[in-house]
Amino acid sequence: MGNLGISAPEILVIILVAYSALMIFLGLKIVPEGEAHTVERLGRYMRTLTPGLHFVLPAIDKVGVKVDMKEQTLALSVEQAMTRDGAKVAVDGLLYLRVVDAAKAAYENERGDILGKTRDLAATALRRVLYAADLDEVMSRRDQVSDRLVARINEATEPRGVTATHVEIRNVRRKDGRR
Repeated sequence: MGNLGISAPEILVIILVAYSALMIFLGLKIVPEGEAHTVERLGRYMRTLTPGLHFVLPAIDKVGVKVDMKEQTLALSVEQAMTRDGAKVAVDGLLYLRVVDAAKAAYENERGDILGKTRDLAATALRRVLYAADLDEVMSRRDQVSDRLVARINEATEPRGVTATHVEIRNVRRKDGRR
């Protein structure tokens, strides 16, 4: 290589150092606070990355699903339910939930539909809890109804990596318009 003064072995070393630096750069993954990322190796789940700096093998490992681990709020609305004493009611409220297992949340649900499935499960659980209570109990003891609802939702969502932290029942309306 006459003009440059660099020999073939030196060029090879420069190429290897540059390639190594590129692979290290491509393998570094930063997970922000409040998130978890799953790592897939050749399409199969391998591990979960928690917040911080991590290294994955470029071209072999990839970040599969990015999961929000912060508490989230879902609006619940049940247009028609019946209490134990036969009163027809409409109920709406807020469900506070948190993902506790990123791998289950990512792979035990249809991708990207963690919240939708949880909302459906919560609406079904709300109907069941209302059916087991009298109208007076629903109207006067909302905290107790909420606690039973959280327990029922957690039974259904635990295998999916999600847990309900609280349910706030906002409105209970009789279908005849009275409150």
